[in-house]
Amino acid sequence: MELIAILLSFIFANNQIKEEQITKSTNFSDCGLSQHARQFARLVIESKDQQRSKLQCNKKLAEIAFAKAKMMAKANDVNHNIEHTTPNQLLRNEGIVLPKIYPILDNQVEAVMGGVSTAQESFDIFMTSPGHKAHLLGEGDFLLKQNQIGVAYFKDSHSKYEHYWVIYITRIIQED
Repeated sequence: MELIAILLSFIFANNQIKEEQITKSTNFSDCGLSQHARQFARLVIESKDQQRSKLQCNKKLAEIAFAKAKMMAKANDVNHNIEHTTPNQLLRNEGIVLPKIYPILDNQVEAVMGGVSTAQESFDIFMTSPGHKAHLLGEGDFLLKQNQIGVAYFKDSHSKYEHYWVIYITRIIQED
């Protein structure tokens, strides 16, 4: 009986190691279109405080985030409602099927920032905001269900903030 317990313990430990290795070797290319964006996604996904067991990179979310970052630079503004469109509405307009409990005229999906040039500094600043920290790290039952991430970084040296960050983390309903 003791031998079985030891073997089960060994198998379980090996599976944990393999799962950890797979997580650490995640391909972040679908998380963002730039190295800056992928670095930010890695900080979120690999944070020791991340509550989600899995956060999957989503290329379409990264592309939408990049378009939003460019819109903010063009508008010289850092705002969730650029062009009078809420984040939930923007994702739906781009074909992302969100859960029905996400109101159209609201934001349960987006974090934005301007004026900061590095992924680490942006992440650190977001961690000082309780709402952003909860969203990025999946704190609470609602946010814990969000399992898709897309990040954008856009630099425009002729705009007011120069550096723009858009992060989408959401749950997506798969259509049949």
